[in-house]
Amino acid sequence: MTDTARNKRWQKSLTTYSMFNEKRQELKGLGVNDYSLINSLLKINDEVRLHTRFIYSMINPKSLHYCGHSFLHHFLDLIKHPKLCNFINLTDAQVLIEKDNIDLLIHDNNNFMIIENKLNAEDGKHQISRYITAVKEKFNIPDSEMSARISVIYLSKKNTVPQPQSYKGFKLEKDILVWQKTNVDLHKCNLSLSGKVEIPFYHYPYFSTVSPAKKGIDAWVANCCASCNKTNVKNAFIEYQLIISKINKNKPWKKIMTLSDYSLNLPLDEEKEMYDFMVEANTNLVNFISRKINKSITESLEKYKYEIDSSITTLKHGDITDIALNEFTSTHISNWINKTGQKSDWKNVGFVAKSKYSDNRVYFLLADWHIYLAKWDSQPYKWDETNRISIGQYREKIMSEPKGLYDRLDKVDSELRVLCK
Repeated sequence: MTDTARNKRWQKSLTTYSMFNEKRQELKGLGVNDYSLINSLLKINDEVRLHTRFIYSMINPKSLHYCGHSFLHHFLDLIKHPKLCNFINLTDAQVLIEKDNIDLLIHDNNNFMIIENKLNAEDGKHQISRYITAVKEKFNIPDSEMSARISVIYLSKKNTVPQPQSYKGFKLEKDILVWQKTNVDLHKCNLSLSGKVEIPFYHYPYFSTVSPAKKGIDAWVANCCASCNKTNVKNAFIEYQLIISKINKNKPWKKIMTLSDYSLNLPLDEEKEMYDFMVEANTNLVNFISRKINKSITESLEKYKYEIDSSITTLKHGDITDIALNEFTSTHISNWINKTGQKSDWKNVGFVAKSKYSDNRVYFLLADWHIYLAKWDSQPYKWDETNRISIGQYREKIMSEPKGLYDRLDKVDSELRVLCK
């Protein structure tokens, strides 16, 4: 490709980027945002404190939302199992949370639905078998009635079925847990059943699927949102809807689109051009950043009438052997960013600069993790916060944040202005 053709493609890509940026700003101006109060308080994958408790707070008919069994009805309505239609009588329905270690238990004093919530955690050994045992014993359910009165719902983000170790004593045949043995040792308890026991099992996904066609928690939330006429309760569902979107790695969740989202919706030829643009930009990013750091700090020194003293090539650090400085060049800064080669090749990039009109000196050091900037007086310098520029994870932020590089260079400049007086 000729330089002229390349320049034209770059210009077109820059125009596309400008359009993308204008669209983002327009959305922000309209008040669109990706803030989540729930996410600011809890991690999005917190299985117990976030997901189980939120679902419980909504499907519990006695909850303070005062919507009765409306949300429980929506939850049960999505369970498409031939043996679970009208399994729970909504009028008498109760919901228990974390009783006998069972995440959720829905019952109407006659039938019992065990809800095992699995977001990312592994299936526990004998977990489902123990839950079945707990329900059988606590509610005095005869063996002959278990098939009709107990069911297991496996609510999960990834797996469609639990690990076999979880339902010891049973065999999972499609959507039925079939009892295989007469007595099973579950460590702290024994499960002994007689006769034919076949417990309905249903996988309830977090995300609805097309094949097989199955509605999930995302659909439940949407249905509850649509039917709810209480603003604060509806807002709670909208908040949780965003959380559900965030944990779905297969779909973008941000309302404020990223450059990737925008590019993937372009016509194929423009998408390819944006790909070339991003590859080229990424290839040159470290080179640009290293040259910009060198240029900006050198210009700051000149502005404050200082110059690098190339005769000083080491810094003292207490009684430790003098630390050799890697010269403050774009190449060495690039090595520091990438941690290229041996540690001694990229660590301790810096300089001592002297005033053009006095004996004052300052030193600047890109060390291992931190950056140091302070007055230099030939005495051992300190590895502590008094000389450390408090700007956080320098490498990561200058490579990833939109204003990361410039904010941090401004910080260096302001520190130099004070030190060079």
